[in-house]
Amino acid sequence: MSDEQDMASGGTRPTGKRGRADAVTTVPRPKVRKRPASEGGESRGSRNPFSLMFRFLREVVAEMKKVIWPTKQEWFTYTVVVLVFIVALIGLTTGLDIGFGKAVSVVFG
Repeated sequence: MSDEQDMASGGTRPTGKRGRADAVTTVPRPKVRKRPASEGGESRGSRNPFSLMFRFLREVVAEMKKVIWPTKQEWFTYTVVVLVFIVALIGLTTGLDIGFGKAVSVVFG
């Protein structure tokens, strides 16, 4: 069936866009209540170093709670991988140093 016949019979050409029925559902985001600047005891222009320090520490603790920490097995595996990599690089550097040293002593006597 050609496009003209398909259009004449009431059919539509696919556009490649999904309809509302095919749309992916998402979880609604929680509504965040914004605090007025006067609430909370500190404003953006606060220059008190202690309030800035406590605010910073509070934000650090909040971010640290979001971190997905590795398990003991993952921690051990990562540590072994790093140590093996460091030993390999030390060996490579030592080998190149000894090789260049011998090459220089051969060339310059």
